[in-house]
Amino acid sequence: MNRLRGLLTFHTDESIASYCSRIAGALGHVHAQYFCSKQHFSFHGLAVGRPGDFSAFAQLLGVEDVELSSGLIVTEGHWHRLRGQTLDRTLVIRNALRICPHCILDDETRPFGRAGFRAFGRLLWLVEPIRVCERHGTKLVTAPPTSLPIWTHDFWAKLSAIRHELESFASQSRSMRRDDLDTYTTARLSGLPAPSWLNDLPLYVAIHLVEMVGVPIPMKPPHCSEMIAPLDSGMISPPV
Repeated sequence: MNRLRGLLTFHTDESIASYCSRIAGALGHVHAQYFCSKQHFSFHGLAVGRPGDFSAFAQLLGVEDVELSSGLIVTEGHWHRLRGQTLDRTLVIRNALRICPHCILDDETRPFGRAGFRAFGRLLWLVEPIRVCERHGTKLVTAPPTSLPIWTHDFWAKLSAIRHELESFASQSRSMRRDDLDTYTTARLSGLPAPSWLNDLPLYVAIHLVEMVGVPIPMKPPHCSEMIAPLDSGMISPPV
């Protein structure tokens, strides 16, 4: 096995930026950007899904691109594409650390790579409508956003800054029931059955429509079809 790949396990629900960030940290780099620049590719480029940087990272690990594709976010302008779905920039949180402290603490107890760097950032934690940890039933915690560009996608660096507060975050975490939008969004992004007429709409349209109506996700389309018009009229179409 490739030395870097054997250092830490890549999880299929992990973001690609989180994985690279953890490897950089395990190798002693303060920021992932420094590590990537020494390997002749861009950490920012990797985080936004530029093909050349993504392939360079995969080659560094000695794996095929497809083995890491589950954690990829492709950003083009105001749009993010992940897991075959398109979301606009209001629906993806990139510059703030968003975690379940219980999951982070649990990660470190498992034998997946070097201790101290086992905690990883779930891709779906970056999606704003997903607000509750499915496993622990508690509200996700969002740390204050960073104003430093070098930290924007750097999961391990941001986690290190609040690691001393994790036990407190966990003890103060609030139980919360997942709402219909959280459950529906998770299902669409996980490729699971999501029985709803909203499946005929792009995910970003479905999310904004439900938020605008402010009611549980209906199983049948509303009679007033003109509700969709105000949503589309103020938005630029995503890239094809």
